[in-house]
Amino acid sequence: MTEDRLALFELIDQSADNDLVRDMLAFAAGRMMEMEVEAHTDE
Repeated sequence: MTEDRLALFELIDQSADNDLVRDMLAFAAGRMMEMEVEAHTDE
């Protein structure tokens, strides 16, 4: 899963002129990671 996240961040960095898209993807990725942690810690 970590490799997938790194690939996502590399893709985001390649499109530096698309700040809005990069910010939205970074927010979504961060929120997904938070939800994954919450799911594992609420058990």
